[in-house]
Amino acid sequence: MINHQFDVWHLVKSVRKKLHSVSHKKLNSDLSPWSQSICNHLWWCAANCGGDADLLEESWTSVVHHIANIHDFAGD
Repeated sequence: MINHQFDVWHLVKSVRKKLHSVSHKKLNSDLSPWSQSICNHLWWCAANCGGDADLLEESWTSVVHHIANIHDFAGD
């Protein structure tokens, strides 16, 4: 099995760029105020996963629930 590692700074930069691009469309304008929080959440996930890729993925995908104000969802 290959263990992939990513530079979090580059990943966050890429996510921020994509969020900026998408949030400029009228339909997605509500996303703009969330950009910084989403990027902060990605940093937090990377810092607190302890190298566990599954935990990192689960923590990262939970951001969708938090944005929708749903704080009780399936998962560990």
